[in-house]
Amino acid sequence: MMNKPNILIAEKDFTTRMQLVQTATKAGYQVKTTMSVAKLLYYLLRRHFPVVLLGDSIEGNIQIPTLVRLIKASDPQVAIILISDDISLQQMRKARELGIFFHALKPVNPEDWQELNLAIACAFKKTARLALAPRRDITSLTPRIH
Repeated sequence: MMNKPNILIAEKDFTTRMQLVQTATKAGYQVKTTMSVAKLLYYLLRRHFPVVLLGDSIEGNIQIPTLVRLIKASDPQVAIILISDDISLQQMRKARELGIFFHALKPVNPEDWQELNLAIACAFKKTARLALAPRRDITSLTPRIH
């Protein structure tokens, strides 16, 4: 039996979180959820989650770019799918600069859910490719002097 890929859902709104869980579970992913930044970072440091679905209402006092920066510091390879209706253009631009994989509005109709499913599948493909790629560290980039 093959292991299901792990996905982490970070969303405070119960209804949205449960819809995301149902969608991810139906698509065959193993799901973990959280409503707090502390747990989100804990999960990223303790377990490998290639994809994070990040809602904009995880904690009201932290801006999305700051949260994206923390997530990327915890796991630079993670693909972040931001699900947000309520984010300023400036914050969205900064989140993109910091390396989110995809931004989606909160799904409302079946087409929205299809788009989100496609984004999740693409994110897993990307993280799988990154995991297989040879790692380059700083020593391989510096010339050897004998």
